[in-house]
Amino acid sequence: LVRDSRREAAAQQALAALMESVKEVKSEDLDSTECLGLLKQLTKDALERLPSLEAGSCDRRLGLELGRVLRASLAAASAASRDFAFDASEPFRRAAAKVKRRTPYMSEWGDGSLAHTPEEARNFWLQRKAGETPGMDDVTMTTASHNSPGDLLFVVERLTDPRRCPWTRTHTAKALLRFLLDEIEEVSQEVAVLSAAGAGGAGQLAHFGALASELGDLLFNALMAIYLAARDYGLDAAALMLEAAGESPGSMARSARCPAVASKKL
Repeated sequence: LVRDSRREAAAQQALAALMESVKEVKSEDLDSTECLGLLKQLTKDALERLPSLEAGSCDRRLGLELGRVLRASLAAASAASRDFAFDASEPFRRAAAKVKRRTPYMSEWGDGSLAHTPEEARNFWLQRKAGETPGMDDVTMTTASHNSPGDLLFVVERLTDPRRCPWTRTHTAKALLRFLLDEIEEVSQEVAVLSAAGAGGAGQLAHFGALASELGDLLFNALMAIYLAARDYGLDAAALMLEAAGESPGSMARSARCPAVASKKL
């Protein structure tokens, strides 16, 4: 299959711009919990928008809402890495490693396994997941590769190509947004545990790893939603990310009808 290197480069640059815009959010503006609350509302807003669209239609408002979801996901991951002092690239690294491990049928990183149907692909995912052990993706969390965001984006681009992955051929942005809501709850639980434990709390290191992994799942689902919408509604994923990067955090919060966040001086 022929790679579109220009499109890939544009997406990488757009994600980098979006991540840079997230750095503008300071600790006094939004903490992890507030970012997750904003993300939850934005995700619900996008889910409300999706049923009104027909396959193949192009809708700028949907694109803007999905871009906001991704930006809020990045903000939540950035805030958590700041609040709990681990490398901001770590969630990306963990997500890419996990997804590659569970999709061995993908030619770009697999082991030669074959999956021709969604059921076969799902079985690989479940089998590999069942064989995982706690901490298997742990490394020194202050030295994660800064190429990790690009690696996860590459994984998402490949998975959402309908010629490559039978599982994603049957999934939609709506399904991934629903998965994202579940991930928000799981991340919130890990944040609560770490916040309650405080510095040096028993078992805190394990929870750092669990939080980074859950954040990776969150970022994966947000990126997948963007790319599946691009596929199904004729949108440009890179353009959506660039547009979200140019929006002010305050405007994003107000659009989500999230009073606790919108009242902040962003």
